[in-house]
Amino acid sequence: MPKVEDRLTAFFTDLANKNQSSRVHLPISLSELASYLGTSPETLSRQMTLAAQEGRIIKLGRGNYQVKR
Repeated sequence: MPKVEDRLTAFFTDLANKNQSSRVHLPISLSELASYLGTSPETLSRQMTLAAQEGRIIKLGRGNYQVKR
């Protein structure tokens, strides 16, 4: 199974591709996303913070993100 980091990146990339935009809105809560990705909410939170620090995603507001491709 891929690492959480890889699953999270794939999720955001797929969502951006479906929206044909780098700006995406998460259609589910973070706890639901954690469950969908097969991880804990705490691990997801850490991975999202890391992704933001690395510039892979930018949080624009509640549930809204910009995905760097």
